[in-house]
Amino acid sequence: MVLEYMQYMLGFTKKIKLKKILTIMFAYVTLVGLVTFSLFIHEESIQMLMFGTWPAKNAKQWNLVKTGTDLMEKTNNQARWINYIVGWVQPLAFFSYKSFNQSTDYYIMGLRAECFAMAPELFVGEEVEFEFHPKQSTRRDDGKYVVQSGRLFIVTEHLPKLTKMYVKGKLLIVNQQLTVTLK
Repeated sequence: MVLEYMQYMLGFTKKIKLKKILTIMFAYVTLVGLVTFSLFIHEESIQMLMFGTWPAKNAKQWNLVKTGTDLMEKTNNQARWINYIVGWVQPLAFFSYKSFNQSTDYYIMGLRAECFAMAPELFVGEEVEFEFHPKQSTRRDDGKYVVQSGRLFIVTEHLPKLTKMYVKGKLLIVNQQLTVTLK
């Protein structure tokens, strides 16, 4: 009788352990699905925005390209936050979405560069970074130098060489000219 009781208890204990294990596995799969589905929807959103920028570029609608780029950046940042906060629960998805975010960052940089080259006026009031190829330089009455290339003017305190420059600053309209003042 003791043997039968032990077998009964042992079998009952195994059933409880199995149920606990299955419950924990179900909870984990549910959590992983919730996290990865959210990231998947963000990925799809980024792709739709990317697809929308292509016809806008072909139509030379640079305001639409910039709007799409701004939305893409916002969505990519949201996905990055989700991935870094809870994406680690599924390590393979974490690294995959990390790579996707990095690739999207690169696409955004390229699209911004193209948009800035074609319609810099859309970036007035924003911090910009770009490579500048000056064509001419003049000295103002206040001692500062103005370097020009096409529609862009760079104001600097030092006479730059008329070679490629790396420019970083806020794009403003000064005297009806697109101007970046270097500090």
